Amino acid sequence: MPTYWVRRRASRLCTASPGRLDAGQDFLALVDYMHNTSGQKELLPFLRSLTAGGLLILVIGATGDRDPSKRFPLGHTAAAYADVVVT
Repeated sequence: MPTYWVRRRASRLCTASPGRLDAGQDFLALVDYMHNTSGQKELLPFLRSLTAGGLLILVIGATGDRDPSKRFPLGHTAAAYADVVVT
């Protein structure tokens, strides 16, 4: 499926609150406030399926000093699905 159609289809599916899978670039770029590994395990395989052989690049972070214990599990799960992880 051509990238244009994937973006078009994905943008129709994404009608959530601001910050939840926002789309709007010439390339497919999605923003999600994902704060637990169970959410990653549900969403990242779907995002991987959208890459069609391309790269899945994730930019992740932990919000301030709320729960530093989440950082390693979030990074570990992200690394299991993405080609590049930026923190």
